[in-house]
Amino acid sequence: MDISDQRRRAIHQVLPTLRLGKVLGHGAGGCVVAADDDASGASVALKVLADDRLSVPYARQRLRTEADVLTRCRHPNVIEAISFHERDDMLLLVMERVDGVTVLARQHGAALTVCEACDIVLAAARGLQCVHQHGYLHGDIKPENVLFDPGGRHRLVDFGLATRWPFKRGRHVVGTPGYMAREAIVSGGVLLPATDVYALGVMAYELLAGHPPFLPDVDPIRAVKMHVDPTPIPLMVIAPQLPRALADLVMTAIAPDVADRVPSAGAFADRLTSAVDDDVPSRGDAAHRERPALRAGSRQG
Repeated sequence: MDISDQRRRAIHQVLPTLRLGKVLGHGAGGCVVAADDDASGASVALKVLADDRLSVPYARQRLRTEADVLTRCRHPNVIEAISFHERDDMLLLVMERVDGVTVLARQHGAALTVCEACDIVLAAARGLQCVHQHGYLHGDIKPENVLFDPGGRHRLVDFGLATRWPFKRGRHVVGTPGYMAREAIVSGGVLLPATDVYALGVMAYELLAGHPPFLPDVDPIRAVKMHVDPTPIPLMVIAPQLPRALADLVMTAIAPDVADRVPSAGAFADRLTSAVDDDVPSRGDAAHRERPALRAGSRQG
């Protein structure tokens, strides 16, 4: 996805102080473009609909919802919105620009320690707690949507699939197959904060074990079906060195039935803090000796 030179000129008419640069990424029908604001001197990111999504009603509504979420949810672990503009067919979401790498890229670069994995998951849980308190679900929690910023924090990004909760699923399945809970897949399923917690649990398992809780499947349809009637490999079998309380928490987070799952991101964060407070060793390097429990509200990473 990209935006045309004609769109760039049209954007300049609406936001004349912004100098647009390269496309940084895309998701859920939108492109994120680097920009510099000549008025403030700030480096920002501009999210716009891709050219081929301009006439798609749901794409426009998704960007409006994303703007509402980020405007309301001011939290150290959530990317911050600066302004939102809607004029004619133009929807423009100006956000802070964080020049960092995703957790997915970090995973591919080197194995994470238990402490680093817990920092990431705790930060994501705290950010999600804020999002849920404002009545929204993220809808697409995964390592690709958690960013390391240069200041050392982890930030939730890409709210293009965010929705109000409770949300009853319709005909179409929306999300990333490997992280979708049963209720997000079956027709008529009701999505709740526990739906995001399921994806958070899958991510936690993946970061701690080095692979997802289910055997990989290249067929997206079969991958989705694994989460309808899942049989995950117990985390303690894969990583017996982990504290029992930590492994049990992750397995509870990915319970197939909502009633058996950790009900909220806040509860998950509290239980994670308790599980690792005394049992997870520090990284061992001089610069990072804080335990995850001491870092939840500030510098995760």
